[in-house]
Amino acid sequence: MWLAAAIVLLAALADAPSGAAALLAEADRHFSRRGQDARGARCHPEPIDAALDSYRAALASDPALVPARVGILRSLFFRAGYCGEGGEAQKRRFEQAKRLAEDSEKWIEGHVGAKLRRGRVEPFRPVPGAAALFFWCGVSWGQWSLDHKLAAAWQGAARRVRDLGELALALDPEYEQGSPHLLLGRLHTESPKIPLVTGFVSRRQGFEHLRRAHAIAPANSVARFFLADAMLRHEPSSRTQALRLLRECAAADPRPDYLVEDRHYAEKARERLRALGEAP
Repeated sequence: MWLAAAIVLLAALADAPSGAAALLAEADRHFSRRGQDARGARCHPEPIDAALDSYRAALASDPALVPARVGILRSLFFRAGYCGEGGEAQKRRFEQAKRLAEDSEKWIEGHVGAKLRRGRVEPFRPVPGAAALFFWCGVSWGQWSLDHKLAAAWQGAARRVRDLGELALALDPEYEQGSPHLLLGRLHTESPKIPLVTGFVSRRQGFEHLRRAHAIAPANSVARFFLADAMLRHEPSSRTQALRLLRECAAADPRPDYLVEDRHYAEKARERLRALGEAP
C-alpha cells in the first residue's frame, strides 16, 4: 500500500514546479509529526497548523498539485477532530473542507474534461492521486453534513458522498487501508433511509463495505470500531463479535503512524463498552 502511495506521489511531483514540490515535502514532514508530544488522544495543533500553511502555499503555487489538495482536506479533518476543537471552531474547519472539496471537484472536472458522475471512472484514472482526492472530498462532504442536515439534504450531500466514495473505491480500493470501504460502510449503516433523499441506502451494502475494510486492515482501529458500532446498531445477533472487536480496539497498542487516531478510537471503544455495561 505504501509503495503504491509513494509511486502516486512521485508521479504527481514529477510535473510540479520545484517550489511547490518543496512546499509539499515540507507539509508532509509537518503532518507526519502530528502525534508528537500528544496528550492521549489530543494532539498539539502546531504541527498540523504548520502542515496546513505549507499545503496551502503549495496549492497556491500550483493548483494542479493534487497531493496539496488532499493534504489540506486531510489536515482540516485532523485539526477539527483530534486537536480539541469543538463547537463553532470545529464547524468552520469542516465548512472550509467542504468548500475546498467543491473547488477540487470542479478543478478535476476541468482538468480531464468530464463531469463527475456515478460509475464514470475512466476519465479520472490518468490523474495521479485521484482516488485520494475523491475519498477526502467525500469525507469532507460527510463531516459538513453532520452540522448542516437540512442544507445537506437540499444539496444531495449523501449522494455526493456515495458517488465520491464509489469513485475512490473503483480507482484504489485499498487506499489508506481500505478507507473508501469505510466511507461507504458508514454512509450505508448510519444514514436514515429517506425517499428521494437517501433511498439508495442499503444496510447490507454497508456491512459488506465495513467487513471488507476490516479484512484489508484487521489492525486498523477505525475499521474495528465502525464495524462493531454497526453490528450493535443493526445486527443484534453479532453482539458477541462486536464486543470482541471493541475490546481489541480498546486494548491494542497504538500504531506509530496513527498514534493519536488509535488512541482516540481506543477511548471511544472503552466508552462504548462502559455504556453497554461491559468490561473493557
